[in-house]
Amino acid sequence: MHDQKRDRPIGVFDSGIGGLTVVRQLLSFLPDEDIVYFGDTARVPYGTKSPETVTRFTREAARFLAHRGVKCLVLACNTASALALPALREDFELPMAGVILPGARAAVRATRNRRIGVIGTVATVRSGAYEAAIRELDPAIEVRAAACPLFVPLAEEGWIEGEVVEQAARIYLAPLLASGVDTLILGCTHYPLLKTAIARIAGPEVTLIDTAEETVREVEAMLRSEGLRRDARAEGHHRFSSATCRPSSVRLGPAFSGAPFPRSSGCGRRIFPGMNDRSASSTPPASGDATRHDGRLRDALRPLRIERGVLRLPAGSALVRMGETQVLCAATVSEEVPPFLRGKGEGWVTAEYGMLPGSVSDRAPRNKVTGRAQEIQRLIGRSLRAVVDRTKLGERTITLDCDVLEADGGTRTAAISGAYVALASAIESLLSAGKLTESPLTDAVAAVSVGIVDGVQLLDLCYREDVRAEVDFNVVATRSGRLIELQGTAEHGTFTPVEAGELVALALSGIAAIGREQARVLAEPPRRVGLFGEPA
Repeated sequence: MHDQKRDRPIGVFDSGIGGLTVVRQLLSFLPDEDIVYFGDTARVPYGTKSPETVTRFTREAARFLAHRGVKCLVLACNTASALALPALREDFELPMAGVILPGARAAVRATRNRRIGVIGTVATVRSGAYEAAIRELDPAIEVRAAACPLFVPLAEEGWIEGEVVEQAARIYLAPLLASGVDTLILGCTHYPLLKTAIARIAGPEVTLIDTAEETVREVEAMLRSEGLRRDARAEGHHRFSSATCRPSSVRLGPAFSGAPFPRSSGCGRRIFPGMNDRSASSTPPASGDATRHDGRLRDALRPLRIERGVLRLPAGSALVRMGETQVLCAATVSEEVPPFLRGKGEGWVTAEYGMLPGSVSDRAPRNKVTGRAQEIQRLIGRSLRAVVDRTKLGERTITLDCDVLEADGGTRTAAISGAYVALASAIESLLSAGKLTESPLTDAVAAVSVGIVDGVQLLDLCYREDVRAEVDFNVVATRSGRLIELQGTAEHGTFTPVEAGELVALALSGIAAIGREQARVLAEPPRRVGLFGEPA
């Protein structure tokens, strides 16, 4: 029976795909072992959740892996290791390893001036787990810790380089570097993907500690002491599962694990009872992780579709649908500019916005430009001008008319995302006609709303959520990750700088998804499809 246990797989768990950095080391150090990996991508990040919620989620994940016959469990999640490992050892008769103690050991060996910094999620830092582990090893070492709540969502969405990542790293690391640390523990298995940016800000004199290699050494020692190390044989089999099939998981898997992801995998929305399964009769998930009234998870966009070429006469047009919200965007070109630009060799991009009478339940007045409409059309114009080199446009004006056909929240953000497609289509027309020799577009732009509703951070609010939001943000950003505009306010109460950062990160994940839809539409040959999909 013991020999049969040796042939069972190693179970590895993380809140998302960051734990694949541990899998990468397992593949290198223990290539003959079978591995079953589970990433709870439906409920990532764990670092902002309560200890009770993290423990409950980790128990569910451990149960999922235990049912697959694993011989040991590796918590490749720093937050779960810090908060849930003691409870799991009481609940399961499985050898277990976390990432906290191995990372602490590596840092103690590496430090030269006995000053160690730790960066991690809010929950990991609050737990004090690294400080306790390091002081157990050497009480004389000084430990400083800083929470970096934006890093996990950035890594999960593939935002691993660029100014956004470096600016966040610069802010987070400043107090640690000022305190003179010479060793920095990457206290989250997502952070190694951001290692290049972090190292650039930390400088060459600071040693970065990636806990994955040290954790795998502990796993190997644990297997040998328990008599569970498999005899050398052919390469092991590896199974990867996630709670949801995110495109970013497949795209970023090789960067984390060094192997295609998934090699053989399962993705599902019903891995745990009660998760995205309205028919399940079990303990429901925490309010922050339950599905919304329309069935979406908190970090999911409404159904998104963009069509271009829906109008025959404008140089560019697009119809954007986000859930029940529909906005028709038309780009027209005139060979003149406003008086203040005449003779300067620059073009102009502007916008007009309005709601058709039947777009809302109470009839919207026709041709009445309200203060709200003026504010929104100025926002659309600013957003589009941010990605246009107007010196390459020549002395001409492109006007984006954005008409709301149906409103269910997020009309201004949908208008920006659709107007960009109409603008890009108009520029294609100018290039085809020989009126431009090169595209003046410098980047793509999209926008989305985020907010806090009943204490839960939500992406892409519909009207029903928007009217109840305690905090409401509209975020406009480029495809490269540069922010153009943040419109945020507390409708009821207040919000913290950390919550503001988390909302921006949530918005950037949505903007990345919208950007992929924009790119898909613009990659297809222009065609006239008509407003209702029929050939025009």
